Amino acid sequence: MTQRSRDFEFGQIREDELIPYATLLDHAFADNPSPTQDPTWQKQAGLDSFRVVRESGSLASGMGMLRMGQWFGGRSVPISGIVAVVVGPEHRGGGVASFMMRSALAEMRQDGLALSALYASTQPVYRRVGYEQAGVSVGYRLPLVSLPARDKSLTIRAAVPADEPTMHRLYTERARGGSGNLDRHPMMWEWLLRERPPVNAYIAERDGVAEGYVVYDQRTSPRDTGKIINTRDLVAVTPDAGRCLLSFLADHRRVAQHLAWNGPAADPLFLQIAEQDYAVPDFQQWLIRILNVPFALTARGYPAGVGAEIHLAVRDDILPENDGPFVLTVADGRAEVHPGGDGRVTMDVRGLSPLYSGYLPPSALKTVGYLDGPDEDLALLQTVFAGPAPWMPDHF
Repeated sequence: MTQRSRDFEFGQIREDELIPYATLLDHAFADNPSPTQDPTWQKQAGLDSFRVVRESGSLASGMGMLRMGQWFGGRSVPISGIVAVVVGPEHRGGGVASFMMRSALAEMRQDGLALSALYASTQPVYRRVGYEQAGVSVGYRLPLVSLPARDKSLTIRAAVPADEPTMHRLYTERARGGSGNLDRHPMMWEWLLRERPPVNAYIAERDGVAEGYVVYDQRTSPRDTGKIINTRDLVAVTPDAGRCLLSFLADHRRVAQHLAWNGPAADPLFLQIAEQDYAVPDFQQWLIRILNVPFALTARGYPAGVGAEIHLAVRDDILPENDGPFVLTVADGRAEVHPGGDGRVTMDVRGLSPLYSGYLPPSALKTVGYLDGPDEDLALLQTVFAGPAPWMPDHF
């Protein structure tokens, strides 16, 4: 899809623009390198995943759009993960970013996606086009000496390439039961398992049946506090697997001092650790944008046993197709949405993002003016969107 305004053209990146685009990324994110800055990776992901804005024919900005899924209510909702957004220094402040994001939103909706998700280096530009905070990624650091080191009930062995489908299955089992984890794009698995520094991967299994895995690398602490075992992925679908993987990591105490991992705001792993001597060196919020209100509401799952009919009126200044009243009917863990109704609950499309993910309850969103309605309707909304607190281990 190519879109034009008087000054700008939005379209798919050309092969001759890959190196200039990577140069812009390197200039903008030199202190925080990412595989998205590598033209080779851009080719692997496919030119059709990247869009640029040209001003008078020259490259002004660019972005990536990874089509994947995100788990809400036990169902994978189709999303576009926004990566590697950059605007050339000489083009900043001239409306390029706004034009690019508005054009991308129209394209993503037209392509049949329900949501868009991103991590924002700066939030205002994304909030202006309808994104809002919807979950967290929390980076923890813990002294390895604090880990339990006694459980050997499962076998721990090095993973081989043939184990990757098993790792995908275990991850999906964990992700399906939570809220906000990605249904990962293939390139996300590439980053996880093969991005430098060298990666170590181990499987926890019982009688040849895998119950968990860990993927990690070793690095030096930026604070000169010693070596860190940096877990890229830690998945345990049974209690024994969780205890055994923590014991396995504890056995690295002779070569490293700390363990680092990304987890939810309330991580159940802490129930297996004796003391609260962890630190939180990294806390990030990710944002989502509802691209298609009826599709998004019907694509996710809902709590079993909950039945409700709620009349919504949504305002969306960017995607007018989302405007207007809708009747949301929930039963048997699924929803139907029809136009019409009396619009008893009014909301801005930004307010729908943290409600949709379960990040904030309706009562909290009402206090900041993101939605309004009768108390009994808001209480029903809270029941409908109840679920695990949304989090994501991945950064993109």
